[in-house]
Amino acid sequence: MGNDLYWVSALTYACILLFVLINDIRIKRNPDKVEKTFRIMTIWVIIFCVQDSLWGLCDCGLIQSDIVFTISSTIFHLSTVLTTFVWLLFVLQYLGIEKRNRIIFICIDFLFILFQFTLIVINFFYPTIFRIVDGIYETADLRVFSFINQYIAYLFVGITAFVYTLVFSRRNSNKEIRYKYVTLATLAPIVMGVIQLWFPHGPYYSLGYFLGCFIINSLIVSKDREENERNVIYKAIANSMHSISIINLKENRFEKMIEVSYSSEYSINDKDAQSILYKALTQYCREEYLDIVKEFVDLNTINERMKNKEVITCEFVGEKIGWMRMSIVALEREDDKITKISITTQLIDEQKREQIELLYISNTDELTGLYNRRAYENELNNIEGNAKEDLVVFAFDINEVKKVNDTFGHTAGDELICASASCIRNVFAHHGKVFRIGGDEFVALIYCDSEKTKDLVNEFEKEMANYHGKQIDKISVSYGYVLAKETRKQSVRKLTIIADERMYNNKQIYYSKK
Repeated sequence: MGNDLYWVSALTYACILLFVLINDIRIKRNPDKVEKTFRIMTIWVIIFCVQDSLWGLCDCGLIQSDIVFTISSTIFHLSTVLTTFVWLLFVLQYLGIEKRNRIIFICIDFLFILFQFTLIVINFFYPTIFRIVDGIYETADLRVFSFINQYIAYLFVGITAFVYTLVFSRRNSNKEIRYKYVTLATLAPIVMGVIQLWFPHGPYYSLGYFLGCFIINSLIVSKDREENERNVIYKAIANSMHSISIINLKENRFEKMIEVSYSSEYSINDKDAQSILYKALTQYCREEYLDIVKEFVDLNTINERMKNKEVITCEFVGEKIGWMRMSIVALEREDDKITKISITTQLIDEQKREQIELLYISNTDELTGLYNRRAYENELNNIEGNAKEDLVVFAFDINEVKKVNDTFGHTAGDELICASASCIRNVFAHHGKVFRIGGDEFVALIYCDSEKTKDLVNEFEKEMANYHGKQIDKISVSYGYVLAKETRKQSVRKLTIIADERMYNNKQIYYSKK
């Protein structure tokens, strides 16, 4: 006869796993596929432990019924192999095995189940595995084959877990340890099953399944749930970002990579994070910004560039996604050296275009589309003291604007201003900037030599002569210009005064001829 501890132990395992299952359901109402598979496996193990407890009650004589004992023993021998099936489902689901390969593994495991089922059916007609005689469990000749079949089935699951653990550990360093726990959890029932063979009156099978489920819950499912919760937070932040990456500078590798366009091509388990960054940037960064961005993500100079900073940013244009802002944030420091950083990229194309549009509006003359006086003053401030030798300043003033306004109306006056602006733009805008600084006053700041300047003047005269509008048939613009190199390092503003004086001289000549 068996001992009373058998059924008590098996029932205790069932109660503990039931508590674990209830707590797991309470924590997460909407489980993912891995958690669903784990819950199915846990429910099955609870059922197994309950029936194993029933077998223990029969074995110790508390239930004295050969029929119940026979049914319980039959279920026990079949359920040991069926348990390998639910265990295998969890391993395949957790490790993310392709559906095609899953079918192969399930078919192989089904052969073990079929063999066990055949032995059990034969046992009903002739004792091949066990027989119950006066409340005593007696082993039969083929019982050893039943146990060997169970071990081989579990070894098959264990080897599957071990092989795929080696494969997936190399692909994902963050889950490397947890992948190994899958093999450890599968090993527990195998070891306990061997002990069961030596001590048939002990609940070692139930203990093995209990330990396996406990390992999976505490070291795999719970840890994955915590990581998924962190990922939810990261992804919530990433809603306003293009990507979030965390890089361990000590090991030069990615620890986290979320919503990244190149994550599918480059594994975050690759050690050389610097190379991954460079390759990725080469793919989606515009060529003209590539050198700037590569310098920005140079991990070797991070500590020098962020010595007294927590965040640095860089803006560039992506190949297909427009303007982006990249930020590097120092997450951890050791001995005044940064050991961990986060790199985020944010899509700012719409925001940047709005800024450009506002800047354009604030610096553009509404009537002519040329730069306005505000832009003109900013440009003078920018080049003051840094004017190049080939700078040429042109001053323009439209002739007879008042006469046109009084005679033909302001619509004609606007046409005269726009036509004059168009002629100035067509000739001079390719060599610098053209500004409308007053009602009929314009300035061009261009860069060219004296010969080219003469050519532009001739071209401008032809442009005005060839103009014919709707209300205005011809236009006349007085102008004056000065080359920076013809003065003795005069300030830019002084050059504009000289150009303005020459323009007025030209204007006086025009009106004297009229």
